[in-house]
Amino acid sequence: MSYALFSINHIKSDVALIKESDLKNGQEFLTPDQQKKELEIVLQSIQIAYAGWDFLTNYQKNTFKIHLVSNIEPQNIDIESFCKKIASHLKIFPDNHLIVQKYLGFSCPVHLKSYSFKKSKLKNSKNSWSLIIKRNIPILKIYDFAPYSSDRWNHFLETVQETLIEKTENFILDLRDNSGGDSRMGDRIVEMLIGKPQVFLKDPPVNEIINSYSERYLKNALKIKEFQYGSSDALQFKKSVSLIPSHKPKKIWVLMNAGCGSSCELTVLKLRNHPHVSLVGQNTGGAYEYGNAGAVVLPYSKLILRLPRQHKNLLPEAQFELVGIPPDYAVSSEQDILEFVFKEILNHQ
Repeated sequence: MSYALFSINHIKSDVALIKESDLKNGQEFLTPDQQKKELEIVLQSIQIAYAGWDFLTNYQKNTFKIHLVSNIEPQNIDIESFCKKIASHLKIFPDNHLIVQKYLGFSCPVHLKSYSFKKSKLKNSKNSWSLIIKRNIPILKIYDFAPYSSDRWNHFLETVQETLIEKTENFILDLRDNSGGDSRMGDRIVEMLIGKPQVFLKDPPVNEIINSYSERYLKNALKIKEFQYGSSDALQFKKSVSLIPSHKPKKIWVLMNAGCGSSCELTVLKLRNHPHVSLVGQNTGGAYEYGNAGAVVLPYSKLILRLPRQHKNLLPEAQFELVGIPPDYAVSSEQDILEFVFKEILNHQ
């Protein structure tokens, strides 16, 4: 790679688009010169593609540049220490999606801490969802937000619609440990449960996906075929599935914990503050203000820098990046949240 010619073409639109061959033969140690070159690529990547760059003042930008590219160890440095060094510089950005990591190895998150939460049931290997009825109450578990067209959603909309044909007093939506993905199915869930989603953006744009990219990024990125047709970029929205008119539940209990992040949290925000919705559990992960992360492979270390290319202009009451969305009913991480809903809430109705 010619570092002087580093451009947006080197930033993949999804970590899944990185070829495994590009990640092989990473060095265990970096020389001072190699450190310098990789830090320069980190800086260029952030300036070209990272959505958070636009929110720094000129003073902050200049200070960041100077500290990043000048903080070079005079001797060789091991890759994990170098990874942590990069992450420490990126703390200036309040963004939980910003991560430096080694493929199939260690990760150096910039902000994410080790949350203590009780894991809910293991992910369903076949589907992104499951639906059971307990005491005449539907319990819809969403394990992940797989791509909208994925087979993991087979029969999902029809099953939920059929469940909502009958009048439902209570409905439980279990979003625990859902780390996110494609937000479009979350939108369908919101539409079925409450109709119009709750507003959490300032002046929502006509096209939320495209307008939330910075002009600095879009003026170059839209020229790239990979960006336009990449697996995770949602510039091409499927037409909304026509939903059968159904009864809306009188009360919706949303179960959540720190494992709920990104698109999972966007779904929570769209339900939050609706008069029929209550959030139960612990704070979510706090990783949704930024999103749609691109990826850059550093040439010597083979570290992957994940760069969110979108920022959402949130209302003040919806700004919970880093801290997470708080529940209406707080439940200890030692308790099972679903059991709490039945024993402490539904049994007293």
